[in-house]
Amino acid sequence: MPSRVTHKQVQAACERYNKAFGFTEWNDLGRLQWADIRGDGVYRPRLYAVCNENGGVCNSDKQRGTMRKTIAAIDAAIKAHKLPHSYMVIIQAIHERGEVQTAMLAELNRRGLWLSTEQKAQAGLGESV
Repeated sequence: MPSRVTHKQVQAACERYNKAFGFTEWNDLGRLQWADIRGDGVYRPRLYAVCNENGGVCNSDKQRGTMRKTIAAIDAAIKAHKLPHSYMVIIQAIHERGEVQTAMLAELNRRGLWLSTEQKAQAGLGESV
């Protein structure tokens, strides 16, 4: 990735995410968009996800402190979604750390799976997860 990350690159990451998850309509639940919806005249885009069938948006859980980290979170979510077998997601949720582990835990939840108490201990997670 180049040294300077632009808004266009975040938008491209959103498009990759929407394509990977099969979101083709503007109001598909979970669809990501990089937009400025404040309307105060200052361009400050954020990452939003569609949260209702009318196309309403809410802040996305993939928004991070910088655009570079936001792109990394989006790409990690795509990687997790593309894993064909659930055991692959479980293994990475246990053995990876950081953004990859966060994405794998979210993917487990999306697939209706969870980690056992022993697996949570292996993953370095407390009882709150």
